[in-house]
Amino acid sequence: MTRLLPVAALLGCALIAGCGDGRVTVRGTVKLDGKPVPNGVIHFKPADAKHGNAGAPILNGEYEIPLPNSLQSGSFGVSINWPVPTGKKIPNPYPNEPEKFIDETREAMPAKFNTQTTLSADFRSGDNVVNFDLTSK
Repeated sequence: MTRLLPVAALLGCALIAGCGDGRVTVRGTVKLDGKPVPNGVIHFKPADAKHGNAGAPILNGEYEIPLPNSLQSGSFGVSINWPVPTGKKIPNPYPNEPEKFIDETREAMPAKFNTQTTLSADFRSGDNVVNFDLTSK
């Protein structure tokens, strides 16, 4: 029985956290000027070409990239998009969809956090919590 404990512990570790295989889960919050971003998308792009990109929706200021859709450990650039409706309707660019007009949106996130991002994150194997408390100024 005593010899089975290390084997059981090792198996449990492998099932729960990936046990050193480099995979990570990422979750956290996104706020702009102290307020949760209600909806949007967060993207993680690896600093090197060895790893793949990943992204997740932001809902009520929270996001999560769980296993098996996880990233590998390492350094990543981060970009965040937050489209907000302008109140205008525009022609739907997708002709096979039933809606002829859709809500026009504009990007509410400052460029320094999306198209000209200055954000980055480093992930270790296992579960990572990365919160972004951003300011527009």
